[in-house]
Amino acid sequence: KGDMLEPLIRRSLQRFNGWDLVNLPFLRGIKLPRWCTGRKLLIEGINTANGFGFKGKGAWGDFEFLKERPPNKLLIEQFGTRQDGAWFFDDHYAGSIAIKLYTDPLRVSVHEENETSSDIRKSFLKKDGVNENSSLKHVRKEFKASLEDKKIKGILRIHLEFPSVSGTRPVTRVETDRTTGEEDVMVHIDSENMDEFFYE
Repeated sequence: KGDMLEPLIRRSLQRFNGWDLVNLPFLRGIKLPRWCTGRKLLIEGINTANGFGFKGKGAWGDFEFLKERPPNKLLIEQFGTRQDGAWFFDDHYAGSIAIKLYTDPLRVSVHEENETSSDIRKSFLKKDGVNENSSLKHVRKEFKASLEDKKIKGILRIHLEFPSVSGTRPVTRVETDRTTGEEDVMVHIDSENMDEFFYE
């Protein structure tokens, strides 16, 4: 997975602090949802839930963060929460990072799991984003209830998959749920376009 490089990737994201989302190099040429207009990327801190002052142990600390949604703080999550980093612009719009670093191209199934893991709404579930994780079922129940109170309407979901995905190349796109109206921006960074993320 490349755990040692995850801090570098999170810090690289901070280099875009103050940028309008519409001007981010890895989003140029994409017709973005209206919620991206006028919104800036700003990450003021990177830490675990406990590091940010939340008291819950393990996944419960992550739940407290995801429920409270402090703006512009990037959460380093527990393994079962699923993302490799998550932050909130405000109560209804968020960002997330999902990282896969391998020596050989990723299997499509691994890529699909990575896409699922970036959806904050599916936190505390199994890799498929559908089935219950028995060890986290109580956390998931509380989190699901919190989503009813404060819906997440859109997420900037950044997927870093190195060196690439085997047999295909995912494209950056907007994914819209026709039922809920949720609009997520699905960003894909690999060895071909990595300069757009690791920006100089």
